[in-house]
Amino acid sequence: MIATKAPTAPLQRAPVGLTVGELLRDTEWMRPVPDPVRDHVIGQARETFHAPGEMVERRGDRVESWIGLDEGLPKVSATSATGRGMMSTGEPERCGVGDESLMKNAPRQYDLVALRASRTIHIPRPTFEGLLEVSLEFNRFITRHLNERAGQFMGALEKSRIANPTARLAGAICGLFNPVLYPGASQHLPFFSR
Repeated sequence: MIATKAPTAPLQRAPVGLTVGELLRDTEWMRPVPDPVRDHVIGQARETFHAPGEMVERRGDRVESWIGLDEGLPKVSATSATGRGMMSTGEPERCGVGDESLMKNAPRQYDLVALRASRTIHIPRPTFEGLLEVSLEFNRFITRHLNERAGQFMGALEKSRIANPTARLAGAICGLFNPVLYPGASQHLPFFSR
C-alpha cells in the first residue's frame, strides 16, 4: 500500500485525454522497458487530481512515489524559517519529480503546489526501485534527469549568489564535509587566520 498524504479537497473529475497506461506507454523511459515490467508499472501507478492552490506533496514528508505530471502546472517551492516563500521552479507537463528524494531516501525538500488544475501520476517507491534494478534505459534516463537538475540548480545558485562574504565562506566550508561527495574526508579542518 502506498502511504502518501491525501489532498484535503481533491479535484474530482474524469480523466481527460490519455489513460494512465496510455500516458506511461508513451513516455521516453517506458518505451524500451520489457512488456512484463511495463505492465507491472502501469498496474502499480495511480493518478491524483489537484485544484489550483492545492498541495500535491509537502516538504518534510516521506517520499513514497515518483511523480509524473500529465497536465497542469505545479510549482516547486519552500518556505524559510522566517516565513519567506521561495519558488525554485515550475514543473512543465510530462515531466517527473521526486527521483532525487526517492534515491536518497530522504524527506521531501520542497512543497509541490498546483498553480492550476493538475493531474499527477504516482509510481510507488518499490516500483521505481525495481525499474532501476531491471532497466538500463531507465537508469540512463534518470541519470540524465539528475544531471539536468544539478545543472538547473547550479544555474539558479549562480544567479542568486549571496552578497555577504562571510555567508559564502560558511557555505563553502560546510560543503567540504558532505559525506556523500567526500566519504573519506577528515572531520577536522585546519583553519588559519591572516
